[in-house]
Amino acid sequence: MTIQMHKKVKITVLRTEYYQELAEQYAIPNLGKCPFHQKGQVLYSDGINPPDGMCGVAWQVIAPMASQLSLGNWFRRLALGW
Repeated sequence: MTIQMHKKVKITVLRTEYYQELAEQYAIPNLGKCPFHQKGQVLYSDGINPPDGMCGVAWQVIAPMASQLSLGNWFRRLALGW
């Protein structure tokens, strides 16, 4: 049995977006732009736990990819289009 060690994963915020029309139509009232992240911000994770200060919703989206990358499964994921 082989135990895989998790490596540190670097997460860089490339952009943040807010669509007023969609927010007015689908979101809770007065939602506003996410205050957690700024373009260029760098965060680090062990692939299991979210980085300190990371938005929980953003982590839910990228957690599966971060987990695979932390295990070194980057080539297979790139082949699948991640």
